[in-house]
Amino acid sequence: MLLVLLSFLLGGNGYVLVCRSWHDRQLFQFLETQGMIPSFNPETLGLQGQTLNLSQVYNACQHDAPLWSALDLGQAVPLDELLNLSQYTTEIRAAFAETNLTLAPVVLLSTEQTDLLRTLGNTTRLTNLTDDRQKLSTIPSQEQLLGLADELDRLANVIGTRAPDRSKELRDEAAELRQLDKEMETRLRSNVRILNETLQRLQKTMHQVPMLVDSVLEQMKQAEVFLDTRVAATIQNESQLFLHRLLGFFETYVAWAKGTLTGELGRCRPVAQALDSVETIACRYMLDSLNAFWFSLGACTVLLLPGLILATRLAKFYRRMDYADVHENDALEM
Repeated sequence: MLLVLLSFLLGGNGYVLVCRSWHDRQLFQFLETQGMIPSFNPETLGLQGQTLNLSQVYNACQHDAPLWSALDLGQAVPLDELLNLSQYTTEIRAAFAETNLTLAPVVLLSTEQTDLLRTLGNTTRLTNLTDDRQKLSTIPSQEQLLGLADELDRLANVIGTRAPDRSKELRDEAAELRQLDKEMETRLRSNVRILNETLQRLQKTMHQVPMLVDSVLEQMKQAEVFLDTRVAATIQNESQLFLHRLLGFFETYVAWAKGTLTGELGRCRPVAQALDSVETIACRYMLDSLNAFWFSLGACTVLLLPGLILATRLAKFYRRMDYADVHENDALEM
């Protein structure tokens, strides 16, 4: 009987207090009662002035919700305010806008270089290659040398035998002139023609050099003016573009961090599954088995009382039958 009483108290009360209240979610309401569990306080989780609904947390964890939405941390942590970059970007843009860039004057060509270019332009204006080309034309031609050699041969023939030594000298001079003509043809005249053509092209080009020098000097002056007046503004614009791109990277990172923190971090389905496993082991395997044992003992007890009553009545009946049988046997013997 003591075993039946203990199994009844433990099995029945445990099932009602734990298992049934777990299915009805009344156990969560009991745990949420203020001061019921001294060590359980929402403030320990940083939830200042906020009530924690365990039933909602459990349902959210069953759907694999992140801790941010399960614990409703948005009420305790102003995430949008903390990750709001606008309060910082305004100051950063203002600081960039107030930056004053002071650049030294840009000098592309020094005074010496400018003077050299001007001297080059003036020199080409005054240079005349016509005289040089005329000097090249004074070089003896092939017709002149060969004609002179023929004339020497003719004089040698005229002198003849009257002055054989002189005639021989004239013939030698004519041979040297012909040899000189051959050497000049192979070495000098081709180079003179090339030089003459080069001087002709150079003479045509030299007329453009002063204009090119003046154009280069004017473009350099305009480039210096542009660099002195526009470089600072260009650097400022490029800095603003760089800042805009950099802030875009930060905004993308903050959006990713916010999405991860509120939607991906700390999914609590394993916690809900662990609690469901504890409930399955405690209620279905332990308390249900204990209650089955208790109901079996109860059924045996219920069936025991009619058995006792029936056994008592049958015992009286059997005693009467035994007493009647004894008297019948004595009568027969007499």
